[in-house]
Amino acid sequence: MFEKRYKSGEDNFVAKSKFICVTDGVGGWVRKMVDPGLFTKEYVVHIAEMYDSGDYSNLKELLDNASKKTKAKGSSTCVMASLSSDSPTTLNTCNLGDSGYMLFRPIRESNKFDLLFKSKS
Repeated sequence: MFEKRYKSGEDNFVAKSKFICVTDGVGGWVRKMVDPGLFTKEYVVHIAEMYDSGDYSNLKELLDNASKKTKAKGSSTCVMASLSSDSPTTLNTCNLGDSGYMLFRPIRESNKFDLLFKSKS
């Protein structure tokens, strides 16, 4: 009934020019007959709307308030990153759960990358 291929998965994302958010729905909800994909889909809609409106002071607040607006049952990990409007060389991040992120820089004249940063989960 809740096979991932029939419901477009349990994960979701939103990407803007200076913002990205990735969610990973908790599959354990399936045992309770809850589709965790519905939660992540609604969650990122609220995140995107609040990001566009600027109705938050930091990414943690954006994460919290979008969660409060989400009515679907379920839960999710979440990783967000945005370039600061005050300083375009500053990356703000927020991480919920056991997801994480890594920052890489390409090595010139090579197909390799340097790992610059790895978040702690």
